[in-house]
Amino acid sequence: MQRRTFSLFVLAGVLLLVVVACGQPPGVVPGVVGVSIDGGDVALDVGESVGLSVSVEVVGGADESVTWSVDDASVATVDEDGVVSAVAEGVAVVTATSVFDDTVSDSVTVTVSEAVAVVSVSIDQDDTALNVGESLALSVSVVATGGADESVTWSVDDASVATVDEDGVVSAVAEGVAVVSAASVFDDTVSDSVTITVVGDVTVSVATDGTYVTLGGVRVSRTDSASGTRGVTFDVAWEDSWREGGMSYVAADDNWDATWVFAKFRVDGDAWRHARLAADGHVAPADAVVTVSADGSGAFIHRAEAGAGRFEADGVTLVWQADADGAGSGAEVEVRLFAMEMVYVPRASFRLGSGGSENNAFSAGGTANEPFLVTEQRSLSLGPATGALQWDGGGLSGTPMGSTLDAFPTGYEAFYVMKHPLTQGQYAAFLNTLTQAQADARKAADDEAFSARYALTGDTVGEYESSLPLVAMPYLSWADGAAHAAWAGLRPMTELEFEKAARGSAEPVANEYAWATPGVLPATGLADEGTIDEAPVPAGAIATLDGLLPGPARAGMFASPGDLRTQAGTSYYGVLELSGTLWERVVTVGHPSGRAFAGLHGDGTLDANGDAAVDGWPDVDGAGAGFRGGSWDASRSFARVSDRAFAADEQ
Repeated sequence: MQRRTFSLFVLAGVLLLVVVACGQPPGVVPGVVGVSIDGGDVALDVGESVGLSVSVEVVGGADESVTWSVDDASVATVDEDGVVSAVAEGVAVVTATSVFDDTVSDSVTVTVSEAVAVVSVSIDQDDTALNVGESLALSVSVVATGGADESVTWSVDDASVATVDEDGVVSAVAEGVAVVSAASVFDDTVSDSVTITVVGDVTVSVATDGTYVTLGGVRVSRTDSASGTRGVTFDVAWEDSWREGGMSYVAADDNWDATWVFAKFRVDGDAWRHARLAADGHVAPADAVVTVSADGSGAFIHRAEAGAGRFEADGVTLVWQADADGAGSGAEVEVRLFAMEMVYVPRASFRLGSGGSENNAFSAGGTANEPFLVTEQRSLSLGPATGALQWDGGGLSGTPMGSTLDAFPTGYEAFYVMKHPLTQGQYAAFLNTLTQAQADARKAADDEAFSARYALTGDTVGEYESSLPLVAMPYLSWADGAAHAAWAGLRPMTELEFEKAARGSAEPVANEYAWATPGVLPATGLADEGTIDEAPVPAGAIATLDGLLPGPARAGMFASPGDLRTQAGTSYYGVLELSGTLWERVVTVGHPSGRAFAGLHGDGTLDANGDAAVDGWPDVDGAGAGFRGGSWDASRSFARVSDRAFAADEQ
């Protein structure tokens, strides 16, 4: 009996231990009765998150954990802890599934909507400088969701320096610094701001009348105390630009057009002076090249890459040596920008003379009429000897004797030349920055007797203008043209450079004009006369010659994009109207004063008499200068590239 009792006791103990280990009475099978996500369906905005909780009913000690999943992760995601994150607008189903029994689960629908919110406000312009009286229209970019109001309110922290209106137009009031802000109307905690520095001592203007160049957004910074410089910032644009074969009427594939930009300034209302640029520190947009001349007189701006058509360079900054020029902070300064379209003629060998019947044309010494090959920059001997440059001397072509200076520009080295003839608008702008005595010398007193579409009026500096600003400027003497070149920081071209600019490196064609054929169709009339659309009649005309028009026409009117050279009347490098319109006033090799020319540039100044005062230039009487390329009122034969009938005519 005792053993049985002991055995039962042991058996009972075993059963008791089993109950403790399993946590259940004998005979219960583990299982998951149900899974229930608490709270039901969910609505979220994009970017929001919510943590879901779940209730799991189990029996028999079954595992109570769940796995989370979503049917469209592009709408919402869910992590292992049940945290749902809204990704994009839409509907997704989030499910909690029993780990113990994946047939038991629960789901909720998550509806994601775009939040009604303003995400960001960004003013599109960077910190900038304005001159007193100047205005700048700011623009703003607003990122909003859910249809939130995208409007902003504008404000400024110091209205004594600058004001801003409801459209974001900032007006500079007085020298100083102001912060202009744009804040979201929907959520004023979202905003952006820019700093406006107002320069109180500079006013700006541009002089582009008579050009096809646009200058805008001009502003001049206050003087940098460390360098003594000011930044002159502007936007520049022009039509029919090209680089490296981009224009159909340009035969060269290694050149480009450019705009020469320079500045004049005056202090406290005194005489205008030429602004001198620093050697470095200038800023060019990514698609532009800015090259400042060695003497700091101005800058060439052109395309950085091959192309053609309208060209825009926004935010060009030139560094002006203002302190050295006497125009630092504290002075009342006025700055005026000028622009002239130019064409780059690259370094290259070329030939002088065509082998045709032109008057007094160049040829190689010791030959009957063979063109002379220029292969380097060097002194040239003149005359009939082998290796010399010769011509049939006589008349007004000069005498082939002696030699040129080593530095005389033979045309071999690269140079820039004006794209089209000097216009009446450009000449008026020139007169308006001279002293009265200088302007009187450069504008003929008897100009009321001039005809030939001469439309320059005014007798006081600041008031000169032309009703035909784009028409080429007639009746200029050598002294007039030389003065304009010196004032602009440029120089006259030589007659050798004239032939290079016209013919380029191509083989000469006997008796050719600038467009490389011996034929010409001159204009006999004008359509849209006196307007920017002035055009030749007949439509296929390519030059102004033979006195068939009452005077010169609109500069550049013969060329249109898509034209060939023979349709546009352009030179090898794309220079307009080298044959006809106006005579080119060149430095000649037919006179000792011309042969002494070393190619020095003007520095932007004239003497008190309004004359160019540059060492080695032909004097005001024109000795050493001459005429090439023909004119509107001259016989067409004189417009041939190699014709030198008046190459040493000094009148």
